Amino acid sequence: MVSPVRPDDLQRVLLLPVLALLGFATAGQEVSRLAREPGFVQSVISDARLPDPVRRAMLRQIAHSICWGDLTAIGLVLVARAGREHLRRRQGVRVGYPGGREVLVPAGFTVLEASRYAGIPHASVCGGRGRCSTCRVRVMRGADHLPAATVDELRVLGRVGAPVHVRLACQVRPLRDLAVVPLVPAEDGPRDAVGVADHREGQELTIAVLFADLRGFTRLAERKLPYDVVFILNRYFEAVGGAITDAGGIVNQFTGDGVMALFGVDGGPEEGSRQAVRAAAAMIARVHELSRTLAEDLDTPLRLGIGIHTGPTVVAGWATRTRPT
Repeated sequence: MVSPVRPDDLQRVLLLPVLALLGFATAGQEVSRLAREPGFVQSVISDARLPDPVRRAMLRQIAHSICWGDLTAIGLVLVARAGREHLRRRQGVRVGYPGGREVLVPAGFTVLEASRYAGIPHASVCGGRGRCSTCRVRVMRGADHLPAATVDELRVLGRVGAPVHVRLACQVRPLRDLAVVPLVPAEDGPRDAVGVADHREGQELTIAVLFADLRGFTRLAERKLPYDVVFILNRYFEAVGGAITDAGGIVNQFTGDGVMALFGVDGGPEEGSRQAVRAAAAMIARVHELSRTLAEDLDTPLRLGIGIHTGPTVVAGWATRTRPT
């Protein structure tokens, strides 16, 4: 909302420039009047202590030297840039894309880095670490001169059944010119094509994963009525779920009497590991308290088994697919 202009403010805005100009005009008139007085100009020059002709000549020479030094430095920079560009063109690699577009990049760039350098949309969910196959390309020209695929690249390509001349753009570092066709469309533009995405869109993150289940719960459930089992499970899920969320975790899923939770999705693996340990301690305490509350309905106290693992995980929505490390 724009505040209304008050009359006092408007007067200040108008008067300040006018008064400033009047001050300059008055000062000019005063100086003109003083200049007409005998000896005023000479006294001002004397007080200024201007350099003598020898020193003035020396100052002019220094100024000329500085000017020529600046021009020389600028010229050297331009020559250096021209030389670097010439070397880059001689030692660079041209990567061709559909539509006749070519990108000149230094030797050693991956094809994915070439796409990013030129702002060409290129899918890459894992961010260029060879963990997914979304950046794969079909090499149309220059495949014979490419370095051999690494074991990790072959493993990924083998899992998707990639045919011959299909490579991972994030792993291929061409030494000669080549032409490629990206096989997975990047519909969201260059920003999303370089792997910038949150966990809801699918991203590889290093997080802590906690899994817990009740020991011997199957035998307990066999001796209970279905509604009694549901009642106990609901109280159990309420206890462990509250411990997880209070520690900063995300309840990923409940399966039977098991619970899976994620920690560090936003804070990183170190913070996630600390949160997971705090959650585990709170879960044990709350399950122990739950056993005391339900002592009349339980033959033996509830026992909780907990496992925590920290490592790279592909997070999409709130579902995960873990990768062995």
